[in-house]
Amino acid sequence: MMLTLFAAAALALVQEADPRIDALIQQLGSDEFAAREKATEELRKIGAPAHEALKKALESTDPEVRTRARALLEPAAKTRPADPPRRVAPGGRGGSIQVQSVNGDSTTKLTPADGSDPITFHRRAAGTVKLEHPDGKGGTATAESESLEKFLEEHKDLASKYGITADGIEYGGLSTSFKGGFVRGRGLELPKGFRLEDLLEDRPRRAAGASFEKVSDAIRAHFEIPEGEGFTASEVPEGSDAHAAGLRRNDLLLEIDGRKVSTLQQVRDQLRRTSTLGILRKGKRETLGPKKDF
Repeated sequence: MMLTLFAAAALALVQEADPRIDALIQQLGSDEFAAREKATEELRKIGAPAHEALKKALESTDPEVRTRARALLEPAAKTRPADPPRRVAPGGRGGSIQVQSVNGDSTTKLTPADGSDPITFHRRAAGTVKLEHPDGKGGTATAESESLEKFLEEHKDLASKYGITADGIEYGGLSTSFKGGFVRGRGLELPKGFRLEDLLEDRPRRAAGASFEKVSDAIRAHFEIPEGEGFTASEVPEGSDAHAAGLRRNDLLLEIDGRKVSTLQQVRDQLRRTSTLGILRKGKRETLGPKKDF
């Protein structure tokens, strides 16, 4: 009898709603990728008590919230295998930068071509970081901190030795940025603004406070839109820069201030409330903004 009562009490505690759940679900639609990833991880840790609220979130008008809520409710999401390592910057004699991303956590391994020892740097969605480096005895040592900023304070010697800064890593002829700069090796450069989330082609992506998706092949063919140009605005919340510039849901954004739009980074960098936009709305080309030529 006592065991039964104890089990019931324990179950009640587990099922008690966490007061953070509603706020975390709102953060699933944040404009900041790091905030969305952190909220996702916190909801995953909360587990079953968050499921009812997540089911309601499936009806959200924000596609980002719906996508993340659906993933959290799927049992497979808890055991999703890691993405295979992606060789970002091949170099001579095996020099490379490899990036692996799992649920917002990223691992970057640098293997210099100049014979320097390889190192691995982990950055978690929660902010913690860890460096794996040679211990000088044929093994591997680790150094961890609660944040990148604290790592640079607490492990100054290691940061200096391996070229780790607040902006990225410069080590053994290889370079990678933490802030959307260049990833460099001896064989490849990725442009400024490259982000791991942009590799997920089929999911809505955020820019200027709105959500954008790739233009479908059917629409491209019907309206003769060149491959690689334009994005469909799937959600345009009031108050966002995109909405203030005149963009509305289901508009096809083709130009910003007379320049063809071919990457989402252009939207992030160039779309302002005062921008002139070239769009396709309900099958007709229109110009939004002070200029009238399109």
